[in-house]
Amino acid sequence: MEQNHTPNRGLAVRQYPTAESVADEQIGKVAEPIAAYVYTSSQSMTPARRFIAGIPAAEQVWRFAVANELIPHLETAVRLVQQSFHLAGEIKFTHDIDPEIDNESGITLWVKASDPIDDLLNEQAAYRKGMRHAVPIYQLPLIRLFPEVM
Repeated sequence: MEQNHTPNRGLAVRQYPTAESVADEQIGKVAEPIAAYVYTSSQSMTPARRFIAGIPAAEQVWRFAVANELIPHLETAVRLVQQSFHLAGEIKFTHDIDPEIDNESGITLWVKASDPIDDLLNEQAAYRKGMRHAVPIYQLPLIRLFPEVM
C-alpha cells in the first residue's frame, strides 16, 4: 500500500495573514519594545577564590604563579616571612610589571611590619637567606618582598 501524502494527525493548520492585509493594519503603528531576557544561573558567575598559603590571590597573581610554577615557592616565601618577621601583620600578593624592563614582571609579597628598622633589616636578610636556599635561582627574581613599615 503506497501513501502519497502525510496524514493530518489532528493538528490544526494555522492560516497566516497575507502581506497586503498586514500592511493595511500596520500603517501608523509604532513598534512595541521587546523585552530582553538574560538567563542567569543560580550559581555565581565569579570565579572561585584562590588561596596561596591561606592568603587570597587575585586571578592575575594565580595565573602568573601557575604559569611560572611558583605556587610552592610562594608558600615557602609566606612561611619564611612568618618565621623571619617577628611582628609581621597582614600579607598580600600583587602581580607587578616592571615599567623599566620589557617583559619583566613578578609577584610581590606586601608585608605590614611594625618592627624597628634595625630589626627589620635583619629580618629581611634572614628572609632572603632562606629564599636563596629554598627557591631555584632562576625563579628568585619572580618573587619580591616589600615590607610596609607601620
